[in-house]
Amino acid sequence: MQTATTVPNPLDPATLLAQFLQVRRERKLRHRDAAAVLGVSEGEAVAAAVGASGPLAAVRLRGPWPALFEQMPRLGTVMALTRNECAVHEKIGRFENMSHEGHVGLALGSAIDLRIFYSRWAHAFAVREDGARGVQRSLQVFDAHGSAIHKVFLRPESDLQAWDAISADWAHPDQAPGIEPRRACEAGNAEGGAEVDVQAFQRGWLALTDTHQFYPLLRRFGLSRTRLRSHRAATPAACARTPRGSCWRMPPRAASRSCVSSAMPG
Repeated sequence: MQTATTVPNPLDPATLLAQFLQVRRERKLRHRDAAAVLGVSEGEAVAAAVGASGPLAAVRLRGPWPALFEQMPRLGTVMALTRNECAVHEKIGRFENMSHEGHVGLALGSAIDLRIFYSRWAHAFAVREDGARGVQRSLQVFDAHGSAIHKVFLRPESDLQAWDAISADWAHPDQAPGIEPRRACEAGNAEGGAEVDVQAFQRGWLALTDTHQFYPLLRRFGLSRTRLRSHRAATPAACARTPRGSCWRMPPRAASRSCVSSAMPG
């Protein structure tokens, strides 16, 4: 199995930024979709705005990632956003009770409750964009392929002075525009082909009492969420390792439909 690739971008950052803004303006597309039209990752499009002074501008931020992200409580109320091709999850609230151990972090607030896997972080930017409703400010995080991992958007009640301070204090020494996204890799053998004791794994699954126990269970059996789906790494059979009745394959649009349904009154 081969991961999705990012086609080498022949455009210089200034040209890429200009085309990205044009596509956004003419087609009214979100960042993710406008970048796809241009055949680049979203991270490449945002990185092209580093050092720019136009309607889209970005500041490249530095790590250590846990220390950077644990500045988020200073912002007050924000909107936390995670998106993929099938669903988008938005949550308005405050980052509270943040901590980390190694490359795994937690945000255990009354509204925003996150598990953060910093080992996946490769690029972070403080982004400012002019929009129909005024200036929009956000922290945007991308993986090594240029795919968005997480975004934090400021709201009218957010602390703008804290945002300016974070953007300045955590600015990376390298403010040249652009990134070099990691190319495709063969992912099928990333975890090896060792067999898993399925019965022992299922006993561990049924003994779970808290969501925080899920990833330690996967690590104990040398599994990832994707490999969990197949009984053998080379023979896909959705959810075959999990206990019967605990996992179902969902059509791509099911998540968005369920979110819409849950938001409807009554």
